[in-house]
Amino acid sequence: MAQDETPDSGLRTALANLESILVKDEVVQAWAAQRRLFALFHRRRLVAATNNRLVALIRGPVGGFEYQDLRWQDLKEAHVSVGIFGATLKLVAEPSADLASAQSANRDLTFTPAAKWGVALGVNYLASDYLDINFLAGEARRDQYRTFNGIISYLISRNLSIRAEALVARNSSNIDLYAFQREVFTLKMRYEFK
Repeated sequence: MAQDETPDSGLRTALANLESILVKDEVVQAWAAQRRLFALFHRRRLVAATNNRLVALIRGPVGGFEYQDLRWQDLKEAHVSVGIFGATLKLVAEPSADLASAQSANRDLTFTPAAKWGVALGVNYLASDYLDINFLAGEARRDQYRTFNGIISYLISRNLSIRAEALVARNSSNIDLYAFQREVFTLKMRYEFK
């Protein structure tokens, strides 16, 4: 059943539930409900498209409802299959943060300088440009995150090893609140049951 048909009392309740979860300035563009024939063992489901998102509403068996939504910017693919008796909607979502863009580069090097010794080095870089204006700073956030990590390991016996690890990270940001520096140094002993 679609919006051009007169809804029965059950659908009127579902539509009222839908209206209750809309945010300010959000408008239902279109909706469709499952036909009774395809909902013999559960309550009919309602799908609605608003100007911000796609909403699937499922009413409880005795009352109440639950819903799932998908923001339009997270939608990667949509497939619609329409038949004589109904239609199937398949969606592929790719949730994203509110980043306009992100660029990264990673490099790792692992080698064995001598018997029983192991060395691993890594460098990472991530630049992030955010869409939203930060309400505290009054401007969009831009970060540059860099890390360097190093590991030196020594195999004491077949099962026992010792390793020293170092991680140095720095996040530069145009908003000082998000800038930080971190250094982590660890010494670990590991026993493996072989």
